[in-house]
Amino acid sequence: MNPVYVKTSDSIQLVLTMLTLSKQLSGELPTATEFEQSLIRLHLDRTPELMVAVTRNFPEIGIEA
Repeated sequence: MNPVYVKTSDSIQLVLTMLTLSKQLSGELPTATEFEQSLIRLHLDRTPELMVAVTRNFPEIGIEA
C-alpha cells in the first residue's frame, strides 16, 4: 500500500479524505449534524465548493449544497 499525502491547506481535499477514511475504517459516515459540527470544530468555512464536493461524493450524509 502506497501512502497518500493530503495537503492540510486544501480544505476540500482534507474533508473528503477524512470522510473516506471514516467510511473505510468504520463503515459509517457522520450525520448531517455531526458533519456541520465538525466543520465548526475544524474552523473550516462552509463554502459552496466544499458542500458541492461533499454532496457529490457522499450523498448519503444528507446535507444540502
